[in-house]
Amino acid sequence: LSWGYQKKERIKNLFNFKTLNKRISYKSNGKLIIVFAYLSNVSDNLYFTPDVISKDILSITRVIKRLDKSIRKDTILRLNRSFYKKIYGLKYFDLLKDIGITIDDGKKNMSKLIKEARLCLFTYDSTGFLENYIYNIPSIIFSNKNYLNCINNESYPKFKELQKKKFTNY
Repeated sequence: LSWGYQKKERIKNLFNFKTLNKRISYKSNGKLIIVFAYLSNVSDNLYFTPDVISKDILSITRVIKRLDKSIRKDTILRLNRSFYKKIYGLKYFDLLKDIGITIDDGKKNMSKLIKEARLCLFTYDSTGFLENYIYNIPSIIFSNKNYLNCINNESYPKFKELQKKKFTNY
């Protein structure tokens, strides 16, 4: 039995056991939580180059810098330990350290962090985004326009369909 996607004959894809019969509430007047992906020491595919990673990080920093000061004051940037290591010869934390918002270095439990949230913004197609969807926690995936380059062929049509949807009930 699998809580994630596996395309193997002997594995049955069911659901995310972590979310089964569990409710998480969030603060409607809470914070903006921005969650970054783990940075790998090796390229997962030819798409994730140091240049692409740097551009993605600089793109989100431009968005953050455009936010009203009152929103930036209530924004938490969730990084993980990979941002503090040299990867591809770069220390990616240096691109984020001076943008004027609170940075969580991954030590805080994510479910506690979400309880402080009004909105979660994921910079990648995270399982956390899907879990938030199940919990009915407002969430957005913010990715560059070429993110479909990283989606497997079987999932590609599903992501294309999501692009077409207009969510008007929020």
